[in-house]
Amino acid sequence: YFSHKRRISTVVRWYWRYFSAQEDAPWLVCEFALELLDPPEHACRELSPREFEILRLLVGGKSVDDIGTVLHISPKTVQNCHYQIKSKLGVKSDIELMRLAMRLRLVE
Repeated sequence: YFSHKRRISTVVRWYWRYFSAQEDAPWLVCEFALELLDPPEHACRELSPREFEILRLLVGGKSVDDIGTVLHISPKTVQNCHYQIKSKLGVKSDIELMRLAMRLRLVE
């Protein structure tokens, strides 16, 4: 554990030096450190297979109605799943959801 913590500390210091000229450097460094400590892939393990499929379709640009049609469920069910997905992944907006999906390479 100590060795892992030391490596993270070294990488974060390097990252800070490299990106410190950027206006959003503190935010970038914090996000990077948190990702090292708790990779976002762990959050997706909380999703059921159906929720993961809905997430994939949502970030792929499908509308709630389209997803309902494709999966043979009501749009209200899709909306409920959408809310549950955001809750389980700890995001508050669709923009945050998209950013997380990009980090997980669910979208290109």
